[in-house]
Amino acid sequence: MSTHTNCLGGFVLIGAVTFAAHAAEPVIDPPVAGKAIVKVEFGSSIEAAITEIELQLPGVKFTVSDDALSARRLYLLSYAPAVPIAPVEAVLDLIKNDPTNETAEWGEILYEGRDPEGRTGSLWFHSVSGVDFFADQYASTMLGLPSAHPRVTGQGVVVAVLDTGIDATHPLFAGLIAPGGYNFVTGNSDTSDVGDGVDNDGDGATDESVGHGTYAAGLIHLVAPAAKLLPVVVLDSDGAGEAWTFVKGMFHAIDRGVEVMNLSLGSTYNSDAIGDALEEARTHGIVVVAAGGNQNAGENFEEFPASRQKAFGVAAVDDADVKASFSNYHGDFLISAPGTSTEQKAGPDGFDPTRTIYSVVPGGDYAIWEGTSMSTAFVSGAAALIRAQHPEWLAGEETHTMLEAALATTAVDISGQNPGFEDLLGAGRLDVAAATMLAPPAPTLGDLNNDGIVGINDFLIVIGSWGLVHSSADLDGDGSVGVGDFLIVLGNWG
Repeated sequence: MSTHTNCLGGFVLIGAVTFAAHAAEPVIDPPVAGKAIVKVEFGSSIEAAITEIELQLPGVKFTVSDDALSARRLYLLSYAPAVPIAPVEAVLDLIKNDPTNETAEWGEILYEGRDPEGRTGSLWFHSVSGVDFFADQYASTMLGLPSAHPRVTGQGVVVAVLDTGIDATHPLFAGLIAPGGYNFVTGNSDTSDVGDGVDNDGDGATDESVGHGTYAAGLIHLVAPAAKLLPVVVLDSDGAGEAWTFVKGMFHAIDRGVEVMNLSLGSTYNSDAIGDALEEARTHGIVVVAAGGNQNAGENFEEFPASRQKAFGVAAVDDADVKASFSNYHGDFLISAPGTSTEQKAGPDGFDPTRTIYSVVPGGDYAIWEGTSMSTAFVSGAAALIRAQHPEWLAGEETHTMLEAALATTAVDISGQNPGFEDLLGAGRLDVAAATMLAPPAPTLGDLNNDGIVGINDFLIVIGSWGLVHSSADLDGDGSVGVGDFLIVLGNWG
C-alpha cells in the first residue's frame, strides 16, 4: 500500500491505494439510464425512427437529446430513466437486425466507459526525480528512440489526445498544442487538465484521474517530440465518460484533420457508434490507437475499441517483454508496448528508475504511473513518426493500411517470453527504431512530394490542396491548408 497525494487544480486527494494497475475482478461498464443512440437510414428522419421505436414500446416516449452528429445520421435520445433498460435494448436489437426497417439503421443503449487506470484504481505517484529520468527512461531505450530521432521527430503531424485534457502550460508542451481542441464534457473550449472537485463516479475519491491526459500526451511527445497535440476532453476529472462523448470527440478529431488519435480509454461495451467513427477515420488514413485495458482479461471481458480490428489495440509488457500482470490480451490487438513501473524502496521516489515509466502531470510536475494507457501513448507516438516520414501518402485507407503494416512487421517477436499468450499480444512489441528504418529520414517540412527538395512542385501541392482538412499539406497543424502552410514552404524553399 502507498499514499498518493495530489494537490492540483484546487483539489487535494489523499488516499491509501494499491499501485497495481489491475483489479481483482473484471469491471463491466454499466448502461446510462434513459439514454440511447440511434442511427437513421438514408432518406429517413429521426422523427420517423422515434415513431418506429415507440410503436414497439407502448407508453415510452423518446426525445432528441443531442443532434450534434445529425450530419452523420447519429442522434442521442432520451427517455424516462425509470423505464427498464432491458425492453428498450431488446427493441433496439430487433431494429438493428431487421433488414426491412426503413427508419433506423441501428440503435443501442448508451454505455459508460473510462480510462483503464481509473477503472482499476491505479493512481499516479508524484516524482521528484522524474525530470531527470523522463528523457532516458527504460522505454526510450527499449523502443530505440535514440536511433529513431535523428531520422524523424514527427514534424507536420497532429495527434489528437482524447482524454481528461492537457496542461498546455507545462514547459514540455511549449509551442506544441494544436489549435481547435474542445471539451465535450463541459461543452466549451477549455481543454485544461483540471479537477472539478466532484466525485462524479461515486467511488469515494475526487478528481483521481486529473493528469491522465497530460501524462499520455507527455509520452506521445517523448516518442514524437515535434508532433503537435490536439487536446479533446471526453473524460471528466474522475476519468469517467460515455460512448456518446467519445464518439463526438472522435468525429471532432476527424473533422480537425489529425493523423493519429490516442484513446487511452475504452468501454466493455462494443458500441456501433464508435465503430462508425473508426470506419470514417480509416477512410481518411487516420489511425486510432486504443488501450487494451488493465483487467488481465481475454475475450470474455473485452475492452473496446481496442478489440475491434479497425483500431490499433495495444497490450502492455514489462521491461523484459513479458505481458504485464494487469494487461488484457486479445487476438485482434495490433501490438504491445512498455507499460509497467517497478517499485523499489531504495530507489528514487521508491521506484527502480531503470524499470519505471515517467511522464508529466499538471502544474509543471513529473509522475510515475503504469497501465495500457501508457503503452497506447507510445504506439501513437510511433505512428506519428512513420506518418511524418511520408508526407506524400494520401489521406486515404491505403495510408492506414501502410501504417499498420509498418508497426506490425517490425515488431519484436515476444512469443517466447509469453507462453500461453501467443497471438494475443499483437504482432509483438513495438520497435520504433526498426519501424522508422523502413523509409529514408523524414524530409524537410514542406517537401510534400518527398523528392528531397522544397520547391515549385510542393508549392503547387499546397495551392491544389488549399482549404482541405485531410492533407499532408497542412504543415502548421491548424486544421486546414492555408496561408501558414504556404509560408512554411516559402521559408524552407530550396
